[in-house]
Amino acid sequence: MKNVELVKQYREYFKQKEIPAALGLVADDAIWNTDNAGGSWSGVHKGKEAILQHLKNIGKECQLIAWHTHSIFPYNNIQVIEVAYLKFKFLATGEVYESDVVCFFDIEDEKITRYKVYEDEQKLVACYQRVLDAQKHNLSN
Repeated sequence: MKNVELVKQYREYFKQKEIPAALGLVADDAIWNTDNAGGSWSGVHKGKEAILQHLKNIGKECQLIAWHTHSIFPYNNIQVIEVAYLKFKFLATGEVYESDVVCFFDIEDEKITRYKVYEDEQKLVACYQRVLDAQKHNLSN
């Protein structure tokens, strides 16, 4: 499978909520680089089990509203870039976050070995901080 087709298939599995199939395209020792918002899903996740936990953590706190891929194209022999639009809401407060995103995928031996997402992190951090503040306020009442 060519690299671009592999990333397209990965996204299609996610769209269909076929997470085990999506993770079947990921190397066992893959590295997932996500945001630094401080959420349970944030940071660097090493290995398929850590990536799965990252995805579960997202699901505990957020509901996806939209993921629209604008384009997926090769960057070089091992990297594929995806340009997309992301929109979700935080379950605790209903606050909506949206951003354009750029995702880098490294592909080796027909497996995704590295993922890095770039998004409006300043906006995400501010949004998540409001969620944390609301949770603190609710606990203190």
